Amino acid sequence: MKKTISKITVVFVLFLYSFISARGFVKRKMFAAKIIRRKNVNKTWTGFQFLGLNSKQRHIFNLNSLPNKYIYAIIFTALVYYNGCKDNNPVVPPTKTENTFAIYFLKDTTLTIKDILNKNLADLVLADRPWISQDDIDFYDWSSHCIYLKKDKSCFFPNYYEGYYALPKSWTDRPWIVVANSIPCYQGYFVTDASMDFFPFPEISALQTGTWGYPKDIITSEWPYWSFNADPRENESVKSSLMQNNLYHGGIGVFLDTINSPIKIFNGDTTTVEYTIQIKNNDTDNLYVFDSDKVDNEIYHHYNNGPDFFNNSTYVSYESRYKKEKKPNAWTSSWYTLLKSGEVIKRTIKLKGYPIIPIGKYLVELRYFCPTEGLNKNIREELNGRYWVGQTRSNPVLLTFTNNNSKSLALKIINLKRIRTMKSHWKMEIVNNIME
Repeated sequence: MKKTISKITVVFVLFLYSFISARGFVKRKMFAAKIIRRKNVNKTWTGFQFLGLNSKQRHIFNLNSLPNKYIYAIIFTALVYYNGCKDNNPVVPPTKTENTFAIYFLKDTTLTIKDILNKNLADLVLADRPWISQDDIDFYDWSSHCIYLKKDKSCFFPNYYEGYYALPKSWTDRPWIVVANSIPCYQGYFVTDASMDFFPFPEISALQTGTWGYPKDIITSEWPYWSFNADPRENESVKSSLMQNNLYHGGIGVFLDTINSPIKIFNGDTTTVEYTIQIKNNDTDNLYVFDSDKVDNEIYHHYNNGPDFFNNSTYVSYESRYKKEKKPNAWTSSWYTLLKSGEVIKRTIKLKGYPIIPIGKYLVELRYFCPTEGLNKNIREELNGRYWVGQTRSNPVLLTFTNNNSKSLALKIINLKRIRTMKSHWKMEIVNNIME
C-alpha cells in the first residue's frame, strides 16, 4: 500500500511540475514540496482539500488557463503512469476468470433432486455464490473423484463434527450442480438419514462426509450405479477446467488384464474366481497403493469385493457375497507399495465366496478400494509420495464362460443405460486391452 501511495505522490509531483513550468510561481513549488511531505497521508483524498488549498490557490490549477502544450504534457504523463500501474504494479493481481470450476446449490433451496428430474441443467437457477469453488481446493483426484480441500469440512457443512456426521435433514435430497467455465455439467444430490428414494445421480452421503469414512479435508461423491454404467462425473469439460486451474491429478488406473491372464472361474459349493489386475500411476506424484501381495487375503477383501459378473441374457448379477473377510483394527503402511509416476504393478488374486456362475456371456468389472479412515493430511503425505485414497473402477470386459474356460474382450462403454432398466440395449466398442 505504501508503494501505491508513493506512486500517486509522484504523479501529483509531475502534474505540479507542469503547472510550475507554465506559470513560474515560486509559491507553487511550496505546494509541490507539501505533497512530498504528506505522501503518507490518509489515502481517502477529496480533490484540492487534500492539498489544503484555499479558493484563490485553486485557481492555479485551472486547466483552462494553461497553454495547450502543457495540458498535453499532463495527459501524456497520466497515460504513461496508468499503463505502468496496469502492467507492473505488484499489488494488483492479474485478472482471473472467476469460478471456472465450482459446485453450486440451487437458488431455491427448498427444491429436491426429485423436483428437477425432468429439467434441463441450463434451465436451473443457481445460487449467487458457489458452495465450493476452485479457490477452496488444493487438488482434485480424477480417478477417485476426491476433492482435497485447503480447509477442513467444517467450513462447508453446518455443525460439522468428526466421526459419523449426520448431514442436516434440511439437506435431504438437496441437489448440487457441478459447473465448469460457467456451464452446468452434471448434477448430484445429498443422501441423509432421512432419504427414502435413490436417484441415478452421483451422491454425497454421511459415508463420504464423516471422518470415519474419509479424512476431514476430503470431500467425495459416489456413483452408486457404478457397475457397467457410464459415470457422469467423468465429464471432459470438468476435467479441462481442473487442468486449466492446475487442480487436476490423474490418480491411478486399475485394469482387468484378460489378454495375458484370462479370468478363471472354479464352480463348486462356493465358487472361486481368479483374476489379474494392473495398477498404473497416472499421477505426477508418486503414490502409495493398497497391495494385495502385502496383506492377508481376508483383510484385502474386507475393502475390495472382487469382480462383478453380469449375465447378458438373464440380467442376473453375480458377486462374492459369501466371501470371508477380516476387519482390521487399523490400517498399516506395510500394506502399501510405492508406485512412481507412470509405474505399473501386476497382481493375480483369488477370491472365494461366489455363488455358482452358469455358462454364458458376462460383462465383468471391479471396483478397487483403498482404506480411507485415519489417513489425514499429516499422515498420508510422505517425503517421497502420498497415499492414494478412495475408490475407482476398472475397465469393463466382455467374458464368454464355457466349462471352466473363458475368453474375454476389453470394452469401452460409450453409452450404457441403468442396470435397473435392462430392457434397453448397450452400445459398446471393442478396443485393445491398453491402459489409458
